[in-house]
Amino acid sequence: MPPSSFNPGSAAVPASISPSANQPPSFPQTPQVPPFVGPQLPINPKPPRQWKKLAFIPAGLLSLAVVAASAWFLLLKPDSPDAVFKKSLENALSTKSIQIEMKEGSGNYTLTTVTKIDTSDVTNPKSSSVITDEYNGEKSTSEFYSTSKDAFFKIADTGLYGLSELSSVSGKWVQAQKDGQSPGVDTYSALSYTGSYSWSFFGYFINGNFESDQKKEFTDFLLENEVYDYNADRVKTRTVDGKKQLVYDVDVSEEDLKEFNKQVAKSIDVDERKVEENYVLSSSDIKIDFYIDPKQKRVTKVKINDSGISMEVKFTGFNSTTVPPAPKPEVSYEDYVKLIDQQYDGLDDESGSPADIERKTDINALHGQIEAYFAQYGSYPALAEVNNAAWRAVNMKGLDPSALQDPAGTVQQLAAVPSAVQYGYAVFQDDGVTACTTDAGDCVVYTLNADLTNGDTYTKQSLN
Repeated sequence: MPPSSFNPGSAAVPASISPSANQPPSFPQTPQVPPFVGPQLPINPKPPRQWKKLAFIPAGLLSLAVVAASAWFLLLKPDSPDAVFKKSLENALSTKSIQIEMKEGSGNYTLTTVTKIDTSDVTNPKSSSVITDEYNGEKSTSEFYSTSKDAFFKIADTGLYGLSELSSVSGKWVQAQKDGQSPGVDTYSALSYTGSYSWSFFGYFINGNFESDQKKEFTDFLLENEVYDYNADRVKTRTVDGKKQLVYDVDVSEEDLKEFNKQVAKSIDVDERKVEENYVLSSSDIKIDFYIDPKQKRVTKVKINDSGISMEVKFTGFNSTTVPPAPKPEVSYEDYVKLIDQQYDGLDDESGSPADIERKTDINALHGQIEAYFAQYGSYPALAEVNNAAWRAVNMKGLDPSALQDPAGTVQQLAAVPSAVQYGYAVFQDDGVTACTTDAGDCVVYTLNADLTNGDTYTKQSLN
């Protein structure tokens, strides 16, 4: 899924974070405010005993004293939960560099993404990600690097990312994007990781080096729209790695957070459609635990639960992280384009309409992601899982959601049987007849279908 992105950033995102590195990430994806407008802090209605002496002060001076005391409490007290939270948002939005570590896993599988991001120039960020997959004791490591215009990847096992037909580039640095240009056909998670927005800019929680007026605008939006909603009275104190941390139990307004992400995209001259394509948020039931260092006023960790899917992200190296230089590609962008053309040979033949070319491209993208999932877990996902956006956000981070939508259709959902407006994904147990379940790991045979305009059917089947 993985760096939100990146692609990391979300790259590797898989998200961002992004970058979401296969994105995850970049990953980063991301990658995710108080129930009031403005920093309204609680005032103790019971004055301290010493104030009784103020009865002897002239009324005018007493009024000034009360006003001054109130102003100090409301504006200057730095340790209240509300003040710490607000300041942590401001600090996140004025961050020149950062390291982001995301860890997730299920059963015998663990995915760790470490992404370094340089946002000193917020309109031209740089990110590098290292993604480690561990399955049944075996470990595979891949690397991703991206700028605003160029992207590179070095994947130890291309099959793990749905790129089995590109096995010739395994273990080599490949330039997958050059001067803002990328192959006409999506390359699944590889580009997602190298250009992931999930954890670089877009996602559950955003870090960047914005101008002061932009920082204020973004902070005000988060607060006024209660994007992160918490109860200050329920903020807990925890000790993490020997340091005191304030823990905020936050409910997230997804739609407002997505709008915030789009505002950020616009401010750095990124098409807001990228937010929709790489967005890691996928449900209306999102909760985040924010761990904030009250001394640094920095968010150091977030624990995210998005409709039952959990992940943990740590933030370190504030303004002291160094991103390595761009790698020297062993496979040039031009050679990479040729490999992609060979992989998708026949998709753009003259007999195919633009809609049918898109259908074939979508089916191939889905096929690669489903096979990559099998490489990790030893079974295929059920239909309900593939159709669950929250599930895909964790398990298929590099998949553009639009790949699930037939050009003539209106929903990003697969059906058991294809139609003129919907792709088909029929998945069964090993007898090829019995339906599989979502939690038993018994999905071992499948067929992906798209109905073409000439009446033919484009089909991809399980490889294992």
